[in-house]
Amino acid sequence: MPEGTLRLALVQAKVSHALIKGIDTSEAEKMPGVEKIITAKDIVAAGGKNRINGLVMLPLNNKCDGWDRPVLCDEKIFQFGDAIAIVAADTEAHARAAADAVKVDIEQLPAYMNAMDAIAEDAIEIHPGTPNAYYETNCIKGPDFDFDSAPNVVKSSPTAPVSPTCIWSRTAATPTSTRTAWSPCTLSPSVSTCICP
Repeated sequence: MPEGTLRLALVQAKVSHALIKGIDTSEAEKMPGVEKIITAKDIVAAGGKNRINGLVMLPLNNKCDGWDRPVLCDEKIFQFGDAIAIVAADTEAHARAAADAVKVDIEQLPAYMNAMDAIAEDAIEIHPGTPNAYYETNCIKGPDFDFDSAPNVVKSSPTAPVSPTCIWSRTAATPTSTRTAWSPCTLSPSVSTCICP
């Protein structure tokens, strides 16, 4: 890297779900080598929206506009590791030390660690204004189907990043119907089964 290049370190959420009451960068700003600490307020002050299009998959089936995710969390933490601030300093060690010194005042909320808890009737919305089950497919349920009676079974072991709202599906198809059953992602690879005639 060219001489004088600043190094960056993220201030990341250490909980899975919380309201942000305040972000105090004052002590971190005084630490050796720190040039700037960027928060959501800085993005907005520079003319940005502080929003990324993170939830839209297929627009016809969504229950949100997609602009639900902040670049840097400003009001709420949505998942463990969310970025809250960025520290720019002369060395990586200085940037990391200052990132550790940023104080984030939070009000912890329920952490939904599997899809079934996240879509339970009494669950609070993770992204305010957007249902936790924000995407639906156009599957049409046919008559009840005995998965064990299918003549062909295909098994797979898909993996996905840990996400409290990720849902895997399994589908069974007959000449006249398709049926999808939902199961939550887990910390280990999930196994789904596709059964075909």
